[in-house]
Amino acid sequence: MGLKSVLKKNVKCRKCEREYLVPLRANFMFFCPECKEYNGCECDYGFGPITPCAIFVGDKEIGTITKGENIVYELHSKEYGIDIKLTKGYENLNVYDEVVSIIKEYLE
Repeated sequence: MGLKSVLKKNVKCRKCEREYLVPLRANFMFFCPECKEYNGCECDYGFGPITPCAIFVGDKEIGTITKGENIVYELHSKEYGIDIKLTKGYENLNVYDEVVSIIKEYLE
């Protein structure tokens, strides 16, 4: 069993209060597996690159944010058939906000 599959963070949903585990990555964002509420992210913003960024619903990875050509971020999700270029950037984690809006549409 690799280190990647062992390290997890316990999270409590701010909406429904369900507790769940999220695998740790250098950059990741997470949604509640019960109510699908976005509960936050952890990343290297201000210190380094914010991609690749894993996207989790509970402990299930459903997608990734990557940086493509010309510093354009992209969202990929086999789960939902998403492969798109994003319009927002690094500043204030605007690209993460854009992804939250997109993923929430698919989770509803």
